[in-house]
Amino acid sequence: MGRAKLGLVPFRLEKFDKGYFPNKFFGEIPDGGSSDLKHVIWYRSALRKIFGMDRINSAQAATTRGNGLFYFDVQGDSNRVAVFGNAFYEDVSGTWTDRTGAVTITDGADNLWQFINHQQGANRYLIGVNNVNAPIKWTGSGNAAVLGGSPPANFGSIAKYHDIIFGSSNESLYFSDDGDPETWNASKWIIPFEKTITRAIDNGERLAVFKKESTGSVSGFSYLDFQAEEVSIPNVGCSGRLAATNAFFGTSNTTVIATVAKDGIWLVDQAFGSTKIFGENYFEDLNQANMHKAICAYSSLDQLLYVAVPKDTAECDTLLVVDMISGAVWPCPSIHANSIRSMASMKDDSSNEFIYFVDTNGYAFKFNKSTRNYHTGTATQSIDARFRTKTYDLQDVHSLRVPKLLANSDGNWTVTMAVGFGLTNNDGNQGTINLQDSGDLLGSTFILGASILSGSDYIFSVLSNVNAFGRFIHITFTNNSLNEHFNIRKCELDLKRRRKGSDDK
Repeated sequence: MGRAKLGLVPFRLEKFDKGYFPNKFFGEIPDGGSSDLKHVIWYRSALRKIFGMDRINSAQAATTRGNGLFYFDVQGDSNRVAVFGNAFYEDVSGTWTDRTGAVTITDGADNLWQFINHQQGANRYLIGVNNVNAPIKWTGSGNAAVLGGSPPANFGSIAKYHDIIFGSSNESLYFSDDGDPETWNASKWIIPFEKTITRAIDNGERLAVFKKESTGSVSGFSYLDFQAEEVSIPNVGCSGRLAATNAFFGTSNTTVIATVAKDGIWLVDQAFGSTKIFGENYFEDLNQANMHKAICAYSSLDQLLYVAVPKDTAECDTLLVVDMISGAVWPCPSIHANSIRSMASMKDDSSNEFIYFVDTNGYAFKFNKSTRNYHTGTATQSIDARFRTKTYDLQDVHSLRVPKLLANSDGNWTVTMAVGFGLTNNDGNQGTINLQDSGDLLGSTFILGASILSGSDYIFSVLSNVNAFGRFIHITFTNNSLNEHFNIRKCELDLKRRRKGSDDK
């Protein structure tokens, strides 16, 4: 007996891939979007928990407030470095080893360090600035040292463009000699702008010069032909020295700068065209007084943009993950108890890329798609994941017969599926689906009625004990168990239209 004879109509939810739409009426949310979700992401054609995190150092750094993080990578010499408090550290087999030497590093909540790699001829080192201390350099071994050549200021940001180093201080952008970041002319090699520069960053044929609420640029190849201009991108700026990164966007991998401005996350292409991908009234609720601490980091492996912003505290306590193929945004409001102070795309000792971050408690972590838990510094905690679909209007009253879920059977995990179904919006009934990874394959070892089916790539599981009727419907998936995740591909509900005055069931 088929569906047609039973009068059943399949209601299918094919994807959950559009991300977060806060403060929207249900009619304004696209199919596949949500106004109520956290700690989930649509990744590789499935809805799943956001990646868990691994702790990198087993013991705290000697000084605990994270102020910087960077991947040193020049001519095959690479390592992870960080600033905690008043010290510069190298990661040596998971232990932060002090490489501060004679340089002065001033601890402070606003003293975030920004770094670049420099590599030309014999000059191979990283350069770091924090707007308070003299710029520093590190060659990959031994201790750090002060950048030579007497740079004219304690730069707030630093960038490399056409093999020339640019450092910003207040409204001025200074530049070094060609290929030599330790030769400066403070009286001549200077480009003025109208407002305080928050971040300078390479943007292809031009150098992008961000202020908090506006954008400028520099073009040219030397002091003989440098030209500066204000770019006509109203209100697009960069909130702080760590709040912009180079990235790729869309299926065509367009080169862009992702920047956190006062009112949202923007993408600026190499022609200085701009696109706002998230913001609106969500950013109005952020801690605007501390937006200069916002951070961006881009994973080229996963094509994900990680954005940390301050919301309920003075530190970055909220993570937004952006799918840079589709532009979908996935909020992670309580990702880490000790906040995020700096982030960077870095490689582990096996050359695998991860997004690392440092916190306020002397630890570093990396987001790992194979890890299923958060880390609070000394203990793990479960990822409390939730995704609620938009509310769909079926235009008529239906009865719900069978809800089914298509998901990966790649682990022993459960998901609670709540079906809100009624004449008005409601929470609905709940049922639990459990997918097991142990059992028999279909074949000679499988015994009907005795064996547990397993070994398949996907399971189409039926959720029982959910009965209701109505016109408006939404579905909520949740899982907050330790060391569990889920991968949901599709959802299907069998509905039957109820004729007025009928008791047809």
